[in-house]
Amino acid sequence: AHCLASEALPVKQVVLVADDDTMVRKALARELGQAFTVLEADGLDSASRVLEERPEICAVLSDLDMLGDSMAGITQEF
Repeated sequence: AHCLASEALPVKQVVLVADDDTMVRKALARELGQAFTVLEADGLDSASRVLEERPEICAVLSDLDMLGDSMAGITQEF
C-alpha cells in the first residue's frame, strides 16, 4: 500500500503509531487522525501483531526504543 493522496480514493490511508508513552501515542494519533485512519500499538509485540493483521498499513510512526526493545526488527519486516 502507498500513502499517497488521491481524489479517486475517498478512503483514508491507514498508519500505525507505535509508542510506549501513552500521552505521546495519543497526541500523535489525534493529529494524524485528521488525515489518516490511525491504529495504535503500545509496544513491540503489539506493533508486530498489528502489522501482521493489517496489511493495508502504509506507514509506521514509532518510538525507536520502546521499553528497551529495538524497532529494528519491525522496520526490516515492514
